[in-house]
Formats: sequence, structure tokens, C-alpha cells
Amino acid sequence: MKYVTNYFGAFIDLLGQTERLCKYPIMPAEKTQEFIEYLKSTHGAIKTFRNGFEQYIRRANKRISIPLLLFRIRRHKIKLKASGDALFLYSSLHDKNNRISVISLLDLMGVCATNYLLFLSQGRPFRGSIDIGIGIEEKNIGIYGSVVSNAYTLESKIAKWPRIVIGSNIVDYLVQNIRIESNDQKNIKKMSFRC
Repeated sequence: MKYVTNYFGAFIDLLGQTERLCKYPIMPAEKTQEFIEYLKSTHGAIKTFRNGFEQYIRRANKRISIPLLLFRIRRHKIKLKASGDALFLYSSLHDKNNRISVISLLDLMGVCATNYLLFLSQGRPFRGSIDIGIGIEEKNIGIYGSVVSNAYTLESKIAKWPRIVIGSNIVDYLVQNIRIESNDQKNIKKMSFRC
């Protein structure tokens, strides 16, 4: 069995696509201008949506910060899996000192918040969630585990309208880090407070 650990996960759903897809259940006999506009509003919207997230994920994964350099911390990269009008972003929480974890969560929240404002300003709202859970990452499968179901449940049952819901597991994790008394982990405390 592959390595099992906790992950941060964000489930993101671009709203309004199901209704748009119902307009043409099958290909029309002619590709009219109306049909071309339909493709732009459906497929084009999904392509723009994915590209927007991929762009900000690349930036977050390349960003170098002073705490990373000072403490020689290696950041876990944010990864993305896409299916239809939904995205799942995730990053490993594994680090024996918790240092990487808080930085990865801050990056993940930043990617989601930036894209939320960007797409909302373009009239393409989405709803989402961020939570922690157990995950197993397999090369051909991607990520699987409670991290996916936790984030999906929050997005589909709690969010209900355009917003990003933060799970109680995230809040508990941050509160635990804020309560750290150790001097050698004061940067974790500061980053947790920033989240």
C-alpha cells in the first residue's frame, strides 16, 4: 500500500454549468453561430476556469519566501485533479515538525481566494470548501480518501451558494498550531494565525 497521510483538500465547483449543458443534449445538424456561442459559454468557461487555477497553483508552487529559506523548509506542492466543472486541489500535510503544513495551507487558501474574487468579478461564481482528511495518492488514480469526501460534502451540502467554506478540521488544526508554546516553532504559530 502507498504512503497514507493527512492532506489539505479543496473542492471547487463552477456554478451554472449543468443548466447550460441542458440546452444541447446532442450535437445539432448544423454548427450555427448560436451553437458556437454555446460552446464558448460551456467548454470555454471550463477551460478558462481550469487555466486560472493552474496558473495560480504554478505561482504558489514556485514562490520562495524568507521563512522557507531561513529554515530550509521544503514546501509540498499543490496539485490539481479536474473532472467536468469541478476541481480538487490538494497538498500533503505530512511533516514531522508541522512546518511545511501551514505554508501549504496558506498557499492553498491563497489560490482559492484569489480565483474566487477573479471569477466572481467575471460573472462566473463558484463555490468551494477546504478541509483536512486522510488521503492516499496513487499515480494513476490521483488522490483518494476522506480528504476528498470531507471537502466534497462541505461544498455540496454546506456551501450552497458562491463562497468557500472552511471545515472544522482546518479550524481545529490552526487553533492547535496557534497554541504552540515552543520558541523554535513560533513561525508556525504566526503562519497559522495568518490563515
